[in-house]
Amino acid sequence: MKVPLVLVVDDDIGTTRFLVTLLEDHGYEVAGACSGAEADARIAERVPDLLLLDLHLGDMDAATFLRRARRRGYDLPFVCISGQGDERTAVEMMKLGALEYLLKDTELWQRIPVVVEEGLAQIEVTRNRVVSEKERRRLEAELIEVCERERRSIGHDLHDGLGQRLSAMALVAYALSEQLKTKDPGLGATARQLFDIAKGLSNDLRDAIGETRRLARRLSPVSLETDGLTSALQALADNVNGDGVLNVFVVATERVHFFDPSAANHLYEIAREALNNAVNHSHGSRVSLSLRRRGADLELTITDDGIGIYPTPAIQPGMGIRVMDFRARLIGAKLEVLESPHGGTTVLCTLPLPP
Repeated sequence: MKVPLVLVVDDDIGTTRFLVTLLEDHGYEVAGACSGAEADARIAERVPDLLLLDLHLGDMDAATFLRRARRRGYDLPFVCISGQGDERTAVEMMKLGALEYLLKDTELWQRIPVVVEEGLAQIEVTRNRVVSEKERRRLEAELIEVCERERRSIGHDLHDGLGQRLSAMALVAYALSEQLKTKDPGLGATARQLFDIAKGLSNDLRDAIGETRRLARRLSPVSLETDGLTSALQALADNVNGDGVLNVFVVATERVHFFDPSAANHLYEIAREALNNAVNHSHGSRVSLSLRRRGADLELTITDDGIGIYPTPAIQPGMGIRVMDFRARLIGAKLEVLESPHGGTTVLCTLPLPP
């Protein structure tokens, strides 16, 4: 098991040596530094698990040292040690993230080992929580991607497999009905019955083909061709218009040539969820939908003229908004739900474009 490294940073060489020896006697790996510059060199060699940081160093104060370290990418857990009991200074250091604020008094040698042990335990708990959260988000992203991939596969199978077979059966049924028209009139009622059955079967198969294609489009709405996302958004708007609840106006659609199927499908699902929210909650009459480039970003915007459903501190966002936000984060985009200038709600998804 790796022994934690504690870095003692104090401009008083006697205090530094005392704390280094004390903590080494308690089984820790300890390094010392008597200035901010020396501490920088130590951190460059190995990032410590915990800092014991004097409030005033020889070349800078503790706050300056911490801010400079964070600009360099080091977020260092620390315990502040000071020779003064200024309450305002203590509050400032706690705001900067200090685990504890200790005074250089006669009890310091007793308190330091306990504070270091508790601080390292707290750091370990925090690190494990962060790792667990990252792992959870990774698994969620993988699960979403697997579901999306399986859904697209089912959609393609419906369109290319079952749809093609139904089309072939419809052609056979239609050909049979046409042949029965020319058969010997002597067949009489039997021929007419067979003709009606074949014709009815042909019509039923055509309906089944249409339903299969609609299902395929819903399961795999964004096809792989260049304008797949643009075409899918236009089709989505047409479908909502066909329901007669809202008028969807496609203000601008820009053809995007770099998308992989996963990113395109997530943008499409965000647009569909936003339109679904507008239909069910906005009480408006029209929605505008746009996909356009703005500088180095791609913006997907859905704006309605309804009563507004944008979240406020008193109104928590619903499941639909949370799902849209999750989809946006999966592809590195930012989702905002805003109040429109003239009333209603705007859903804005901003995706940085690759170079």
